[in-house]
Amino acid sequence: MPIYAIGRERESLTYSGEAYKRAVRKYLESLGYSQTTDSYIEGHFPDMVFVNSSVDPGRVFYVETKASTVSLSQRDVCKEILNYLLQWLETPRETRFKLMIFVQEVSKRREWDAIFGSPVDKIRIQEWIEKKKTLLSKDEWLAIIKHSKSDILSFFQETVVYIGPAYRLEIAAEEKLKTSALSPTRRAKNLLSESERRNRLIEEKCSIVTNIFEVELPAYYTKIRTNCRTIEEIWEKIHEILLPPFKFDGKFIYSFCSYEELQQLLSKVLLGEPEYLETNQLLLQNPQELNKLVNFHIDKLIRCRGLRKYKDIYFLPPDFKGNKIQDRMIKSRSGRERRVARPIILDGDGSSDSKLYYVYHNGVKVSSKVFWNKSYIQISPVRHFTTDGITPIEGENRDRLDRKYRTPIYNRSKNFLSWTKEWKYYLFERPFKNPLFLSWFDKFKFGDFVSIDIIGVPKALDKDQRILADYMEEENGY
Repeated sequence: MPIYAIGRERESLTYSGEAYKRAVRKYLESLGYSQTTDSYIEGHFPDMVFVNSSVDPGRVFYVETKASTVSLSQRDVCKEILNYLLQWLETPRETRFKLMIFVQEVSKRREWDAIFGSPVDKIRIQEWIEKKKTLLSKDEWLAIIKHSKSDILSFFQETVVYIGPAYRLEIAAEEKLKTSALSPTRRAKNLLSESERRNRLIEEKCSIVTNIFEVELPAYYTKIRTNCRTIEEIWEKIHEILLPPFKFDGKFIYSFCSYEELQQLLSKVLLGEPEYLETNQLLLQNPQELNKLVNFHIDKLIRCRGLRKYKDIYFLPPDFKGNKIQDRMIKSRSGRERRVARPIILDGDGSSDSKLYYVYHNGVKVSSKVFWNKSYIQISPVRHFTTDGITPIEGENRDRLDRKYRTPIYNRSKNFLSWTKEWKYYLFERPFKNPLFLSWFDKFKFGDFVSIDIIGVPKALDKDQRILADYMEEENGY
């Protein structure tokens, strides 16, 4: 990498190290770098650590500053460079940092050109390392030479040296900030302006349809003591697969099912006579506990509809017919089919010989909420991804897939509302064919989605408009 000389005038050596770091920080920020840590605060080896998503997303930049004239024969300087080299070599290739050295001035400029210039002198680098190996312990030296010469050479080729006094850095930063779209200040102003533009409302009357609907709960719930102390004990004593919905707190079972319904399947763990408690009292006195109780019943209801659960996301697997994996469809209220699971096939027709990339699921989150002293159900359609229709995709791989669909093409309010209504119908409005399931949930009455009349209509995004993060990247190089 080349050596950048920022001004040629030398500055008094009385300028403190921290003041020089401030000048370096200001200069780098004008170029779009953002500081994450500082040795003055964190006490780590590099003076400062920066990131810059416009230059190299995901990579960190180590910054070493020297507010003095520096020579490659100085013991402390050589020791630090070798330590950086060792740390760089020991870091996995895909996560290696980039070293940036800022110095006020250098002595023996030709030697710096040979080792850090463009191009570097391979022989001079090898000679310099060999000459300075006495500064390292035996283990440190062995850790360096176990790597290939080309790998060691890459460190010096990628390291950038900046030469310039503090006031020259500050002047360069001031000039850059006037025009740079990468500076944090300008990026923040652009982002604020774009956010305000997108949030601006059109002043007219409208009704907002929310994703919550009121649920009328049974007037009473059952409380009965058990002879178990853990939920695992209950599973051990009862081998029935279809257990009624209930909440267990270590002593008592709570359920909206009647005592007779509980007794049929849970007789081995129930003790004594049941208590029938008013649901409305629990709503007013402890809405959090009511939500927990309702959520246990909702979870059971949704599982009875055939959905699987991953964390708080419910989803339907694709259809497996013979040796083929196919789209999973559900019928809407109108009778038309909606796709809830779509295998993404790279090659083939979905048979065992085909290459399955991933499965896209239109999933849903469902939970109980209490608003205005009433009980509601909230439905939130979500995207979910699996490797084979069952196994979830997590972490960066999941985020990468999600970004593909995180655009106005998919994120339309009408699309969200449509799926919200579809899930409400599929989960809560269709009658159960199984009489056992019907008896568990027939006391629940589900209302319509709550609508709110307001003045001010959000402006719909164009289908080709990017999310704010992508906007910043495209418009400002961020």
